[in-house]
Amino acid sequence: MENDRPASHRRFLHAAPMNDTITVYTFWLMLFTGILAVATFLAVLVALLKDELVSIWRKPSLTVRISLAPPDCHKTEIAVSNAQTGEFVGVWPCYYLRIWVENTGNARAKYVEVFARRLLRKHADDQFKEEPQFLPINLKWSHTGEVILPGISSKMGRFCDIGHMVSPDKTVAAGHAIRGVAAGQTVLCLDLQVAPNTRTHLVSPGIYRLQIRVAAANSRPVDHMIPMRCHSVGPAHENTGAATTKHY
Repeated sequence: MENDRPASHRRFLHAAPMNDTITVYTFWLMLFTGILAVATFLAVLVALLKDELVSIWRKPSLTVRISLAPPDCHKTEIAVSNAQTGEFVGVWPCYYLRIWVENTGNARAKYVEVFARRLLRKHADDQFKEEPQFLPINLKWSHTGEVILPGISSKMGRFCDIGHMVSPDKTVAAGHAIRGVAAGQTVLCLDLQVAPNTRTHLVSPGIYRLQIRVAAANSRPVDHMIPMRCHSVGPAHENTGAATTKHY
């Protein structure tokens, strides 16, 4: 009966199965190509956004604290040289004030710095007013003198110097004299990145608040207010200083 059909019709019937095979092959080839293209796109996307994706779950968190006890606030010694000649003067007792900066997050904090933003002084009306002459500048990390620390690993910390005070009778010799402040008074020398020519790194006796900002390249900056009291007590006028910290 098939032989009774036209030859062209018979050729079509025989060719149909092959066309079906080609169609199925083409479908799977296109599907595989599409999946490969999507996978390649996702791989490139992950490679480009890897750090951003990881930072969603793993990121540093910086905290600050200070204690009225060693080693945050403690008596030590400082080697003093003449600021003009560089000649060694001697080794004198002094008090150092430091803050402890800790990374409580689960990733390393990179390029960490502590910035002294504002200095406020308490006036007779019990109001704290900003010292307009104070120059905002970075503080230095303890022991190394670095301004920008390469990093703080997770659950680790480092000390950052706030300032130091020499004995009041050594204030002038140490180059910490302030115009208008009588000799024999305690002066707090802030350990800034540089000592400004305006000498605003020298703090006269009084009650202050120092606002600092702690930041890292991969961490949200946080502000803290550090109350400070600079004064002299006792018959020998031995330096004393007090500092505490609270979240601002």
